[in-house]
Amino acid sequence: MVGGIEFSSDNQYVAWVKQNGTLKLAKASTGTIVFSRLLDSATFGLAFSPDGNSIFTRTTSKVVRAFEIPGGREIHRFEQDLPTRAIAVSPDGAQLATIGGDILDTTSDVSLQTYTLDGDRLVVDACARLNRDLTAEEWERYLRGETWRSTRQVANCPRRNN
Repeated sequence: MVGGIEFSSDNQYVAWVKQNGTLKLAKASTGTIVFSRLLDSATFGLAFSPDGNSIFTRTTSKVVRAFEIPGGREIHRFEQDLPTRAIAVSPDGAQLATIGGDILDTTSDVSLQTYTLDGDRLVVDACARLNRDLTAEEWERYLRGETWRSTRQVANCPRRNN
């Protein structure tokens, strides 16, 4: 059963997810499959970035995943507190919003989480908040896809290390 289908903003691609955990991306004009990925849990929704360079999936495993287009390589995972019920990417592509909650509990509220998607902004934010460099493991976990660099090398850092 299909869990969701979306067009990229430039209409170049169409992607869909199936509840068995399959993500497929195809060229919209021909239907030719560009990539197909089997995820580790049921998948119910997806969203393209406005620039069409990535796609986000939501699953029952409390993880939102980002994949690059057209290669299909997983470029980031966003860990959630609750099962994710909806995802959206801001029109400028700078943020991801998720809504989580227990689908069976209609009396409790939902959990809104937002994430910065702009890698340079993430690095500047990390620089401003930390009084040390991130370890390689921390960098990979929080800034996956960005090239590691010392916070002393971050040009716009409000807290400049000397």
